[in-house]
Amino acid sequence: MTADPSVLVSEHPIDPFEVIDRSRISSLQWWVMAICMLTAMFDGFNTQAPAFIGAPMAKEWGIPFSTLGLVFSAALIGSVIGTSYLGVLADRVGRKPLVIASLLIFGVLTPPCAWAGRADVLIVLRFLAGIGLGGAMPNLIALASEYAPARKRTTLVTVTLWGFPLGAVLGGLAASWMIGQFGWRSVFYLGGAAPLLLAGMAVWLLPESPRFLALADDRSAPLARILAKIARQPVASGYRFAVSRMPRGSGFNTIVREGLLGGAILLSVTMFASLLLTYLLISWVPTLLVQSGVKVGDAALGTVVLNMMGIAGSFCVARATEGKSYAVAALAAGYVGAAAATWAISAASGSYMGTLLALSAGGFLLIGTQISVVAYSASYFPVYVRGAGIGLVQAVGRTGSLVGPIIAGVLLAHGMTGQQLLLAGIVPALLAAGSLTAMSRLARRTLPATAVLAPKS
Repeated sequence: MTADPSVLVSEHPIDPFEVIDRSRISSLQWWVMAICMLTAMFDGFNTQAPAFIGAPMAKEWGIPFSTLGLVFSAALIGSVIGTSYLGVLADRVGRKPLVIASLLIFGVLTPPCAWAGRADVLIVLRFLAGIGLGGAMPNLIALASEYAPARKRTTLVTVTLWGFPLGAVLGGLAASWMIGQFGWRSVFYLGGAAPLLLAGMAVWLLPESPRFLALADDRSAPLARILAKIARQPVASGYRFAVSRMPRGSGFNTIVREGLLGGAILLSVTMFASLLLTYLLISWVPTLLVQSGVKVGDAALGTVVLNMMGIAGSFCVARATEGKSYAVAALAAGYVGAAAATWAISAASGSYMGTLLALSAGGFLLIGTQISVVAYSASYFPVYVRGAGIGLVQAVGRTGSLVGPIIAGVLLAHGMTGQQLLLAGIVPALLAAGSLTAMSRLARRTLPATAVLAPKS
């Protein structure tokens, strides 16, 4: 389907999102998705880097289990701050500069972690790097959502979010080889160099948010060039652009006034519970496998399997639910399945192959459903408050991701077995399912049945 020529020659103000929705997906939009996906990939790699090297690092520096949990969570604590503030800020200053700034922050601060030498220094470095990690995610989600046509938004944002588990997959594979060849410190070196290179690419190749350009009176020419590439037809100068302006007040106040608070809370609870369980598994499964006698390189494959199957699961879930009235209820069912898979991981404790098979099911259902929930949250919030809304959901969610590893470290240090810890992971999976069940009922009360997943632009 090509763009309607009348869209770009009308005497009335042009809605850039109407142009994007009516046009076929252009090479420019694919570039946006690719850069956002790579940003998510390096975010995922950096966030999970300590899990890849936790066992040898803890042995060399004498870090106990309880403190190792803080190392795992330090970047996540910083990411809560970055997500909360940089998501809201992007609605006012643009997405591109904050994506680039986020890449620079965690790119510069990651290599020094290799020579921290002490747990406290490492925790501080990881915390500061985490601010950049947190700022990247809500902005890349919002940017990908704005450049995706409404008819494919859930699927395209989901594919973009593959970057995060893909970063864990490739990171786990790379770590498995790099630890043996160059030592565990090389994982931190790679985690710093890659985002710095991408930041340089983004300066030249990543376009700014259409909404931000449309609201800036002196940015109409850049937006006209962007829309010309998307619509594949020339655009004359002098066009005016019409988009929804940001209401006065903070992003949170706007969420309340727009009647979005109930859904925002339920989505936040869902992400909190989901990421708590995800990071409990990602952070501790490799270390628990090493404790059971598995080699360090082989133990990293547990994280690889979990995340790879999450990618496969997210594609299946997104394709099955996009635009469907039962989408939210189906996502809730996915978390019920994730609870069953978590039980299977616990039951398989002590068997390497059995654990990998159970992790495959867990990744497919847990991470696959989780990525689709993130994509849905991008469509739930209107574009003028999307950064703030996604930032809120992600900030609460990342709180769960930092709580999970810390609680696990404390429980293990106080005598809980790995099998018992994994069995307790059923609780957050069922909490996520319950929150989405309530979300489904809320959507049916407030929206037509066919519009439960309808994006708001």
